[in-house]
Amino acid sequence: MVETNGKVEKANGLSGGSFKTLGERIAAARRLRGLNKTEFAAKMGLSKATISDWESGKIKNLRMEHIFRLADVLQVSARWIALAQGIPMRRWLESAEEYELVARFREMKDSSKSDLLAAARVLGVSDRKGAPSAYNPFNIPRPTQK
Repeated sequence: MVETNGKVEKANGLSGGSFKTLGERIAAARRLRGLNKTEFAAKMGLSKATISDWESGKIKNLRMEHIFRLADVLQVSARWIALAQGIPMRRWLESAEEYELVARFREMKDSSKSDLLAAARVLGVSDRKGAPSAYNPFNIPRPTQK
């Protein structure tokens, strides 16, 4: 969840659900990242059976190293994974709109991602009229397209 102006908004596919158990949070974050259990297990360096045991609740207590590895692989907050507290996604995203954009971007085909990035670059320049941004803090001119 993201709090803006005193009201809590649904930030992404993770914050709207009632993920009471550790296994539910792991499964939801894995699905949001677009990973199946086999792919996730490979990224974690564990067996698919271990992932299934975590998600089903058969294994309820994870070692701290696994909590932090989960957070890195799934790009979620370790505090949210372990305790269901705080916002699910890492804080580098600041608004519900940013969470949604990232989630939708991850679902896109590569060719669509390229098109969207090109459009975002054009819109960013026209909206800001050349002002510095988080992506160009020193206001370095972009090469012009011919």
